[in-house]
Amino acid sequence: MSGPVILVAVPQVYEKQCLRNLKRLRKKGCKLKIEIWQLYRDEVSDDYKKRFQRIRNIDFQYVEDHEENRRHWQGFQIKAFMMKHTCHEEIIIVDADVYFHRKPDLLFDDEDYKRTGFYFFRDWEHWQFSKFTNAPGVSRFNDLAYFQNRKQFIRQLMPDMPEKFPEEWSYIYDDELPVVPVAEGLQESGVVYMNKKDNGEVVETVYALNEDNELTYERLYGDKETFWLGCVMNDQDFGMNDTPAYWYRKALTHDYKGKPFWSQKYRPKFRLQHLFGR
Repeated sequence: MSGPVILVAVPQVYEKQCLRNLKRLRKKGCKLKIEIWQLYRDEVSDDYKKRFQRIRNIDFQYVEDHEENRRHWQGFQIKAFMMKHTCHEEIIIVDADVYFHRKPDLLFDDEDYKRTGFYFFRDWEHWQFSKFTNAPGVSRFNDLAYFQNRKQFIRQLMPDMPEKFPEEWSYIYDDELPVVPVAEGLQESGVVYMNKKDNGEVVETVYALNEDNELTYERLYGDKETFWLGCVMNDQDFGMNDTPAYWYRKALTHDYKGKPFWSQKYRPKFRLQHLFGR
């Protein structure tokens, strides 16, 4: 199907926030088609479904129409599911709690996106591995076993470091433990740009990593690193913004060309996640 689309999965707990964000998006002049993905037809309340349907150029899609075991896709992994099963080729995957500061379609003109078919955003640089210990109950940022399991997992996927492997994660291929803090996260997947045309192998790889979410998420802590990994595993370049995420108006924010582009994770929620794990 022609024309780009915004894909957003909306659990009931996020229906109010997502409705507000999508209305704000339309007020900014964004006319892109929107697909709201659900596991099943009554996942959001009837009241909010009617409110969503009042937004122009919006459709509902359901995992149960494609997959009998719909519960397997409940969680971060639904983003990979809708990536694969939407009939659109040019997609923007958006978390339900994301709001844009500018029209999202402006990035379709980005040279890196046009060249590669992908555009990602950097995570908060303060997610770092350091001060490793085997003590029970520690944060994963200090958990030696977690760190070693992640290294083993990625090196099983790619035994030799690929040429396109990000420098920030090159420690994965070091035999010694890092002596300085190193990046735990590279990508934040709250917003992902992808042109699936001619990139079917990357789509299938990302899908497979998320389908096996029990193992993948234990090693990578969610879906966010699976998108760039899918590219690297297929020797595919990708675009990524230059600036790590930062705090702006009490939300974690991501730049595009030096200006705020999109935000999510309000600080009170984020503080609890920082203390007790994301």
